[in-house]
Amino acid sequence: MVFLLKVKKIYVFFRLNNFNRNSITALISSLNEVNNPQIKFIKDGNEIDNVLKLSELKVICYSFSTPELLNVKKEIAFIRSLKSSNCLLVAGGPHPTADPEGTLKLGFDYCFVGESEKTFCRFILKIQKKEFPAGSIIFQGNEIVDINDYYPVLPKYNLVPPLEITRGCIRKCSYCQTPDIFGNKLRHRNIENVFKSLKIASLNSRKRTWFISPNAFSYGTNDYTKPSVDSIKMLLEIARKAGINEIFFGSFPAEVCPESVNEEILQIVKRYCKNKRIIIGVQSVSERTLKSLNRFSSISEIKRAVYLVKKTGFIPVLDFIFGLPDENESEIRETLTLISYLIKEYRAQIHAHTYIPLPSTPFWHKEPVRLKKYVKEFLLDLEYRKKLFGDWKEQEILSKNILKWKEKGLITV
Repeated sequence: MVFLLKVKKIYVFFRLNNFNRNSITALISSLNEVNNPQIKFIKDGNEIDNVLKLSELKVICYSFSTPELLNVKKEIAFIRSLKSSNCLLVAGGPHPTADPEGTLKLGFDYCFVGESEKTFCRFILKIQKKEFPAGSIIFQGNEIVDINDYYPVLPKYNLVPPLEITRGCIRKCSYCQTPDIFGNKLRHRNIENVFKSLKIASLNSRKRTWFISPNAFSYGTNDYTKPSVDSIKMLLEIARKAGINEIFFGSFPAEVCPESVNEEILQIVKRYCKNKRIIIGVQSVSERTLKSLNRFSSISEIKRAVYLVKKTGFIPVLDFIFGLPDENESEIRETLTLISYLIKEYRAQIHAHTYIPLPSTPFWHKEPVRLKKYVKEFLLDLEYRKKLFGDWKEQEILSKNILKWKEKGLITV
């Protein structure tokens, strides 16, 4: 870090892309104690050169996940090669939380671990006073963020992402980083905050909304098996009152868990919402595999959820992950057989994923099962018949690349 003595202004630059708009919106929204923050965005790597020419102090922030690691590495190496003065490089998000030491080795000055609204705000306040934290890794500690402390809607910056209504997840799925970042207790955005956030969006000509949640039907409760019908109904009513004409609920990025599905909630969604599809997180239909994934759903609950979704008039869309560690031949064929049945019986659509190993998850040190020829042929056939969609082919390549990055020491955990 090279700093000049006389710095009149501090700019906070966020490296913005399609994958981090929600987290960056939350971070900017939380800077309510910072006096007149100079917020700027880097939307393309080609803009970096001009940013570094500014003489003022620049805090350049990256929020990223493991699949973006190689691109981030290249950009940070480029920034360091220019030897710009008055530049701080800051990282946060899923990957830095999982591998802070490896993130610092990329060339970052500071790495934030966990949810960072509070720690990031304090960090910027210190930087404004020209006080630089001694430690390079900034931990969240036991401090829990109240998502009702801010409104994550920023039309001023053209940042109106899907509204996060629930943070945390009571599951600890073996492939997922969410509980390590946000904890395993559900924190819901209250109705007043939802209304104000959506009203801001509506007054700025944003008349449709999606939501972010680990399980849309868990809103207002801490038990996936006992959804709160009243809370969900109130949520959707408030969205309408805020001026939202088109509401999408139970679809990406707020899918539902099979055990949360019941007919009463589906009827409410049908009444208030625009979406014609309900996305259900299935992942596998092997009881043993589901147990190893630490998922609560039973096969009977999965079938029941698909049946109810179809009965209510929605198209059931089912998330499946292929290439999961430890899944044996018999279980793979069992999954393919039930997929064929669900497509035929309920006209289900399949959203296919290939397992992506993510650092610090329980499955991180387990070897993925490579997709065999008959599995790929099965998926390609369904894709051709428009019964299946998803980035499973790209994810298969990504999965192999992440393991190579691990072998080369780019990921250190």
